[in-house]
Amino acid sequence: MLGWKALSGLFGAGRRSTADLQTRMRLHVETWSRINLTLENTDRQRAESGLRLAYQAAGLAVPRQVIWHRGSMSGVLAVVDLLRTGQAARSCLGPLFRHRLDRIEKQMNSRLWLALDYGIRQEVDDHPWDRVESGLWQEIRAGARDQTDRALRDEALRLATGHDIGLLALYAYLVEHLGYEGRDALDGLTAVMCHSGWWWPFDDLVVPTDRPVEIHRDETGQVSRDDGPAVLYADGWGI
Repeated sequence: MLGWKALSGLFGAGRRSTADLQTRMRLHVETWSRINLTLENTDRQRAESGLRLAYQAAGLAVPRQVIWHRGSMSGVLAVVDLLRTGQAARSCLGPLFRHRLDRIEKQMNSRLWLALDYGIRQEVDDHPWDRVESGLWQEIRAGARDQTDRALRDEALRLATGHDIGLLALYAYLVEHLGYEGRDALDGLTAVMCHSGWWWPFDDLVVPTDRPVEIHRDETGQVSRDDGPAVLYADGWGI
């Protein structure tokens, strides 16, 4: 990672502001890390408001259906059924994320991106969700009845989004603290990601899920549990 002196130079900051830069970035990472692991922020109403805002910012029609599920496992299986019956016609992941957030990235140079990727995104993304995702993939694929069913399950997993909080934290820092343009694209996605779990955006419907109801930590603060799932969802699935 770039040193703080070099990093402050990328922002046009002098010696006096380097300490401010460190403080602001540390507080920003702490705030988004709490969001990432909190149990208290599944808010369906605020998440749905964010969905509407995100679709509108991307120039898309607001979906007519929002089908909630109580956890990641039940959400994946519901999307498999929607794909099988053709009700989930076209994913909107691309228009919602890349086409809008590209505006923010285009304002950055590569050195700044690398510095903030290390200092913000990777710090916030230091969480158990990779383990959760890996466990979910294994169970979903193991339950496939045949090749067609496995292909549908793989597609449902590929189209999921939700625990990419670190990347949004990076974008939020650029908009909130450095004056970058792109808040319209960011606000809706942030509301969805902060107030729901995994979610699947399609043309005419969205399938969001609740965040975990339990996250257990050991004495060092790591997500861990000896006598049961360290992460547990209301649909009964955990790891």
